[in-house]
Amino acid sequence: MPTTSFQEKLLALSALKPGERGRIAFLHCGGGLRQRLLDLGFLPETEVTALWRSPSGDPQAYLVRGTVIALRREEGAQIIVKQKGEEGDLEAAQTFPR
Repeated sequence: MPTTSFQEKLLALSALKPGERGRIAFLHCGGGLRQRLLDLGFLPETEVTALWRSPSGDPQAYLVRGTVIALRREEGAQIIVKQKGEEGDLEAAQTFPR
């Protein structure tokens, strides 16, 4: 039986471009920030879509569990995601007005 192998790479959530998706691998932080991110829905194995960035590049908006959440770049850098070698869902990024 043939099997399909997808190459997964780990990268910071803040590195995703608008329209790209990833699945949360782990949070690389502790204390209050970790608890806040978990409370917002950034849980392991949760799918996240990068929606858009402000003109200055910070903050960036993400679609997480049906909710749009904006994070600063340094917060997004603490969330490590797995990304398959495929294009993201640009349709999801265009669903929400900017």
